[in-house]
Amino acid sequence: MNNFLCSPPLYCVDGIYIEVPGYGGPCALRKDGDPKQRFTKADKAAMHKLRMMDETEMEKYRVGGGCVRF
Repeated sequence: MNNFLCSPPLYCVDGIYIEVPGYGGPCALRKDGDPKQRFTKADKAAMHKLRMMDETEMEKYRVGGGCVRF
């Protein structure tokens, strides 16, 4: 029996953690992992920087997420 646990990719850009779900846009996260309700200028700049990257450059900033088989 195979089980998979999947989550959206997680990136760290300029010290700000950003989650990119399958639908919608990127979302900055608080320190406890919940999505922020309001974004600071630094959050907006980091999300814009992430959106302007291509796939290979984004992988350099990836710190988690994806699927794990157990």
